[in-house]
Amino acid sequence: MHPRPSPIAASLYTLRDLNADVIVMHGPHGCCFRTGRLLESDGVRVVTTAMAENDF
Repeated sequence: MHPRPSPIAASLYTLRDLNADVIVMHGPHGCCFRTGRLLESDGVRVVTTAMAENDF
């Protein structure tokens, strides 16, 4: 395992290492954009719900 810049990014890379096909992130549009694009180049689909704090 390599150290990652944030707990969210670390969990995304862990899911990739566990062979996840799709990762759904609950957060604002563009949340972890760079990490998501890097994971997509590794073959993992990453989508966000674009939910704000008031949308629960």
